[in-house]
Amino acid sequence: MLLERKPSRRRALICSLTVAVLILAVSTPAAATAADPSRSVREFADAYVPRRLKEHQIPGAAIAVVAGGRQVFAQGYGVADVETGRRVDAEQTVFAPASVAKLITATAVMQLVERGRIDLHADVNMRGWGPSRRKGRRGSGRRTHGSVVPS
Repeated sequence: MLLERKPSRRRALICSLTVAVLILAVSTPAAATAADPSRSVREFADAYVPRRLKEHQIPGAAIAVVAGGRQVFAQGYGVADVETGRRVDAEQTVFAPASVAKLITATAVMQLVERGRIDLHADVNMRGWGPSRRKGRRGSGRRTHGSVVPS
Protein backbone atom coordinates (compact mmCIF):
# COMPACT_ATOMS: atom_id res chain seq x y z
CA MET A 1 0.00 0.00 0.00
CA LEU A 2 1.13 3.53 -0.69
CA LEU A 3 3.32 5.22 1.88
CA GLU A 4 3.57 2.22 4.20
CA ARG A 5 7.35 2.41 3.96
CA LYS A 6 9.36 4.08 6.69
CA PRO A 7 7.10 6.31 8.84
CA SER A 8 9.94 8.82 9.24
CA ARG A 9 10.01 9.31 5.47
CA ARG A 10 6.25 9.84 5.47
CA ARG A 11 6.58 12.49 8.15
CA ALA A 12 9.43 14.19 6.29
CA LEU A 13 7.40 14.27 3.09
CA ILE A 14 4.29 15.48 4.86
CA CYS A 15 6.29 18.23 6.56
CA SER A 16 7.95 19.22 3.28
CA LEU A 17 4.66 19.28 1.40
CA THR A 18 2.98 21.17 4.23
CA VAL A 19 5.70 23.80 4.12
CA ALA A 20 5.27 24.02 0.35
CA VAL A 21 1.51 24.42 0.67
CA LEU A 22 1.92 27.04 3.40
CA ILE A 23 4.39 28.94 1.21
CA LEU A 24 1.89 28.76 -1.61
CA ALA A 25 -0.94 29.86 0.70
CA VAL A 26 1.04 32.91 1.78
CA SER A 27 1.91 33.82 -1.79
CA THR A 28 -1.48 33.08 -3.36
CA PRO A 29 -3.16 36.48 -2.81
CA ALA A 30 -0.79 37.95 -5.37
CA ALA A 31 -1.12 34.88 -7.56
CA ALA A 32 -4.92 34.95 -7.29
CA THR A 33 -5.02 38.32 -9.04
CA ALA A 34 -2.95 37.03 -11.94
CA ALA A 35 -4.66 35.83 -15.10
CA ASP A 36 -3.72 32.20 -14.44
CA PRO A 37 -2.64 31.52 -10.82
CA SER A 38 -2.47 27.79 -11.50
CA ARG A 39 0.49 28.31 -13.82
CA SER A 40 2.82 29.69 -11.14
CA VAL A 41 1.60 27.11 -8.63
CA ARG A 42 2.15 24.31 -11.15
CA GLU A 43 5.67 25.55 -11.94
CA PHE A 44 6.56 25.62 -8.26
CA ALA A 45 4.97 22.24 -7.46
CA ASP A 46 6.43 20.54 -10.54
CA ALA A 47 9.89 21.63 -9.46
CA TYR A 48 9.49 21.01 -5.73
CA VAL A 49 7.39 17.86 -5.20
CA PRO A 50 9.21 15.34 -7.46
CA ARG A 51 12.54 16.32 -5.87
CA ARG A 52 11.17 15.73 -2.37
CA LEU A 53 9.59 12.42 -3.36
CA LYS A 54 12.89 11.19 -4.74
CA GLU A 55 14.91 12.59 -1.84
CA HIS A 56 12.76 10.81 0.77
CA GLN A 57 12.08 7.71 -1.37
CA ILE A 58 8.32 8.26 -1.26
CA PRO A 59 6.34 6.53 -4.02
CA GLY A 60 3.72 9.23 -4.56
CA ALA A 61 1.81 12.24 -3.30
CA ALA A 62 -0.98 14.58 -4.33
CA ILE A 63 -1.36 18.28 -3.60
CA ALA A 64 -4.16 20.76 -4.06
CA VAL A 65 -4.03 24.55 -3.69
CA VAL A 66 -7.04 26.74 -3.00
CA ALA A 67 -6.94 30.51 -3.56
CA GLY A 68 -9.78 32.95 -3.44
CA GLY A 69 -12.19 30.21 -2.38
CA ARG A 70 -11.58 28.03 -5.42
CA GLN A 71 -9.21 25.25 -6.32
CA VAL A 72 -6.51 26.64 -8.58
CA PHE A 73 -4.33 23.56 -8.76
CA ALA A 74 -4.48 19.81 -8.11
CA GLN A 75 -1.83 17.38 -9.26
CA GLY A 76 -0.66 13.87 -8.46
CA TYR A 77 3.01 12.92 -8.45
CA GLY A 78 4.58 9.48 -8.51
CA VAL A 79 2.76 6.18 -8.12
CA ALA A 80 -0.22 5.26 -5.97
CA ASP A 81 0.56 1.54 -6.13
CA VAL A 82 4.19 0.45 -6.32
CA GLU A 83 3.34 -3.10 -7.47
CA THR A 84 1.14 -2.10 -10.41
CA GLY A 85 2.75 1.24 -11.18
CA ARG A 86 -0.64 3.00 -11.07
CA ARG A 87 -0.02 6.76 -11.11
CA VAL A 88 -1.34 9.14 -8.44
CA ASP A 89 -4.46 10.95 -9.59
CA ALA A 90 -5.16 14.06 -7.50
CA GLU A 91 -8.89 13.66 -8.03
CA GLN A 92 -9.17 9.90 -7.39
CA THR A 93 -6.27 8.60 -5.27
CA VAL A 94 -7.12 8.29 -1.58
CA PHE A 95 -4.43 8.88 1.05
CA ALA A 96 -5.04 7.98 4.69
CA PRO A 97 -4.71 11.27 6.59
CA ALA A 98 -3.57 9.76 9.93
CA SER A 99 -2.13 12.49 12.18
CA VAL A 100 -1.92 14.99 9.32
CA ALA A 101 -5.49 16.03 10.15
CA LYS A 102 -4.15 17.64 13.34
CA LEU A 103 -1.74 19.77 11.33
CA ILE A 104 -4.47 20.80 8.90
CA THR A 105 -6.80 21.68 11.77
CA ALA A 106 -4.10 23.69 13.54
CA THR A 107 -3.31 25.57 10.33
CA ALA A 108 -6.99 26.36 9.78
CA VAL A 109 -7.38 27.57 13.37
CA MET A 110 -4.35 29.83 13.06
CA GLN A 111 -5.72 31.27 9.81
CA LEU A 112 -8.94 32.10 11.68
CA VAL A 113 -6.86 33.71 14.45
CA GLU A 114 -5.08 35.86 11.85
CA ARG A 115 -8.46 36.96 10.48
CA GLY A 116 -9.70 37.84 13.95
CA ARG A 117 -12.40 35.16 13.95
CA ILE A 118 -10.94 33.22 16.90
CA ASP A 119 -9.27 34.55 20.05
CA LEU A 120 -6.75 32.07 21.42
CA HIS A 121 -6.89 33.79 24.81
CA ALA A 122 -10.68 33.68 25.16
CA ASP A 123 -12.20 31.82 28.10
CA VAL A 124 -13.18 28.37 26.86
CA ASN A 125 -15.58 28.00 29.78
CA MET A 126 -18.19 30.19 28.08
CA ARG A 127 -21.80 30.14 29.22
CA GLY A 128 -23.87 27.60 27.37
CA TRP A 129 -21.16 25.01 27.05
CA GLY A 130 -21.62 23.39 30.44
CA PRO A 131 -24.51 21.46 31.98
CA SER A 132 -27.79 23.26 31.66
CA ARG A 133 -29.43 24.26 34.94
CA ARG A 134 -32.76 25.09 33.29
CA LYS A 135 -35.73 22.90 34.07
CA GLY A 136 -36.69 20.52 31.29
CA ARG A 137 -33.13 20.05 29.99
CA ARG A 138 -31.14 16.90 30.53
CA GLY A 139 -27.62 15.78 29.83
CA SER A 140 -24.32 17.47 30.29
CA GLY A 141 -23.92 19.52 27.14
CA ARG A 142 -21.44 19.61 24.32
CA ARG A 143 -18.37 19.42 26.47
CA THR A 144 -18.97 15.75 27.28
CA HIS A 145 -20.85 14.86 24.11
CA GLY A 146 -24.02 14.35 26.15
CA SER A 147 -27.54 15.23 25.13
CA VAL A 148 -28.88 18.77 25.33
CA VAL A 149 -32.23 17.81 23.82
CA PRO A 150 -35.24 19.05 25.86
CA SER A 151 -37.03 16.32 27.83
